[in-house]
Amino acid sequence: MRARSNRSSRASRQVHAPRASFEELEIHTADGVALRAVVAQEAIEPTDDEVEAEIVRLAERLEEKVEKVRRDLERRGVLETVRSDLARGKALEFLVEHSTVVDEEGNVIDLTIPEEPQPIDTDDTNDTDDDPPDERSEA
Repeated sequence: MRARSNRSSRASRQVHAPRASFEELEIHTADGVALRAVVAQEAIEPTDDEVEAEIVRLAERLEEKVEKVRRDLERRGVLETVRSDLARGKALEFLVEHSTVVDEEGNVIDLTIPEEPQPIDTDDTNDTDDDPPDERSEA
């Protein structure tokens, strides 16, 4: 009886994601296929350092030791999935960097983030312009 109650309590704790519509699945699948194509075409691969950094991020998020998370990923056979996810992320970055955004009429839209303006110095103590010298300094 006790095992049954543990089993039912475990089942009640499972979280079920809402079902996606067919259109959402179709878009998600098409996106994944497109990104995998870019990964293949551009020979995009994450470096070992990038994979290690992702494992560290996962460990921090899970509040686990890095070695334990790495061992769990390897044991479950999903370390390659992490590598694949990183490659798709790099493919998306590639597409963004090599894309041109246009409006409905085909005009290019500049998405460059402008640099922050430098603050204007309103402090007159360090005035270095060509103003005439102060009368007191001529004496």
